[in-house]
Amino acid sequence: MANPNALQVTITAWRALHVAFCILMLAQEAGTIPLTLHSVGVAGVSVTGAIEPFEWRIGVAPDSPAYAAGLRSGDTIDAKQLTPAERFRLWSGYWEFGKLVHFAVLRDGALHTASVMPRHQEFEWALWLAIAAGLWTGLCALVLVWRKPESWEVRILVVWLLSVRLSIQMAPPNWVTSSPAADAANNVIGNLFLAGWVLMATYVSSFPAGRRWFPRSLAAAAYALAAYTVLVATIPVIAAWYGFIDPEGGLFTGAFSEYAQAAYFILPIVCAIVVFAGSGGAERERIGWVAGSASVYYLIGIAYFVPLFSGPLYAPAILTITLVVQILTPLGLTYAMLNRRLLDLGFVLNRAAVYGVVSIIVIGIFVLVEWAFSEWFSSATHAENLMLSAGLALGLGLSIRAIHHQADKVLDNVFFRKRHDDEQALRHFAREAPYITDTGTLIVRTIAVLEKHAGAASVAIECADDAGHYGNVDENDEAVVALRAFHRVLDLSEVTTGLPGEFAYPMVARGRLIGVLCLGGKRSGESYAPDESAAIETLAHNVGSAIDVLALKDAGSHNGVVEEIRHLEATLTLQLTKIAQRLDASDAGPPQ
Repeated sequence: MANPNALQVTITAWRALHVAFCILMLAQEAGTIPLTLHSVGVAGVSVTGAIEPFEWRIGVAPDSPAYAAGLRSGDTIDAKQLTPAERFRLWSGYWEFGKLVHFAVLRDGALHTASVMPRHQEFEWALWLAIAAGLWTGLCALVLVWRKPESWEVRILVVWLLSVRLSIQMAPPNWVTSSPAADAANNVIGNLFLAGWVLMATYVSSFPAGRRWFPRSLAAAAYALAAYTVLVATIPVIAAWYGFIDPEGGLFTGAFSEYAQAAYFILPIVCAIVVFAGSGGAERERIGWVAGSASVYYLIGIAYFVPLFSGPLYAPAILTITLVVQILTPLGLTYAMLNRRLLDLGFVLNRAAVYGVVSIIVIGIFVLVEWAFSEWFSSATHAENLMLSAGLALGLGLSIRAIHHQADKVLDNVFFRKRHDDEQALRHFAREAPYITDTGTLIVRTIAVLEKHAGAASVAIECADDAGHYGNVDENDEAVVALRAFHRVLDLSEVTTGLPGEFAYPMVARGRLIGVLCLGGKRSGESYAPDESAAIETLAHNVGSAIDVLALKDAGSHNGVVEEIRHLEATLTLQLTKIAQRLDASDAGPPQ
């Protein structure tokens, strides 16, 4: 059996690593705000291709600073004559705002020079919306990893989110400073995060339907293209700086390169569609919302990184659309977090309410006491007022923990009383279960309690028979093996199993697994809260012990208990079917 302390250390380490990653991404996103306001400039010049190695043809946008300075589309520039900083700026298409740029171009065999003052980039409202979307996405990732650091599914999703955002935000035009060398290095690092885009295929492959050969083949192809895409995006940045290879040469451009990069962005979405089609129930909805929200970024990837499919890379319409649609991803993820079992709604509301109340109390006390000090100590000196304010701030700082505890306790009782009452009902029945002397009564009451107080959409109890079968599966089923080894609740979406439902709780007696309590998702669509799941785990353990005692008392074998459970389930199913038929007949009305 695994060491619980070692397991907890591992989970804590994963949480710390991912939280640090989230903070890095949020800092990068926040850093784009002053850059957007002050640093990023456009001259209206872009490289459209190479005639010879490092002999670049440029395109000049009408009504741009470059056009006003006399530059025209079709002019050529000898990039070998440029400094590394000038070559990188020209190749990337963005300059530092307010810093004069000098151009020497060839036109009809004659040399023309021009000095261009880049202007501030346009579409500020769209950029602000994109920055808000990035910060929102980072906060979603932070909440997910803080709430569920033990979930492999959540870890993959968080790394994917952060990689996608960093690969976008660390490249021009989102990161332009006064140091071209730092911008080029930042761009290289950002391009390395392009490998993280393939994690959407990894995410959907973690579901049972994703473990089939076809989605796995699609994921493998995406992994292979990931390395190629990173190289094709990274080497040109280095080449533009050092000049050892023409970044506009055929090695990095052309139909093959662009189609390969397009396939890299398309394959994870195709993989998600295949897994979505092969899944069902709440699992299908979760995949649909997460992958559907993520697909926005893959369309952005095609627009940003594959010119063949996007037309002019910096065309105003394309740029605006790619910036605006980014808000759809955090919107979809937030909905999935709150309503599709990616995260439970109660936790989010609870934390928001608690921190809101704590903030109101602290600010209210500070304002009230500050006003009282100003009234009572109006004759005090500046030094005395400073000492009083410092004492007030220190007192509030030391009191925040106590205020937080009391606010948490009060709000839990006011807004989440039903959840706590349901948890207490589950624990109450767990105490009663060992004292029930009839197996049929025990099973019926267990199912009724879980449907009423846990809100489970389905409940199944699979007890082991003498042949080692748990319902329709044998003792070598992946889920059964995991439950026998660790005696801990198991998310059935993480294994290949024939057990029904979404979660399996071990029913353990005398150190062995005598049965499995299988629960479907909650009827509300939310996830089971940790304290609720712990109560169900206790209930499953006590019911398992009671079943074991009754089996030994009656026949010394579990086969009789298994047959009785199956008979009860068949009887309940028949009764429910008859009730449904009566309801349908009453809805239809009298015959015509």
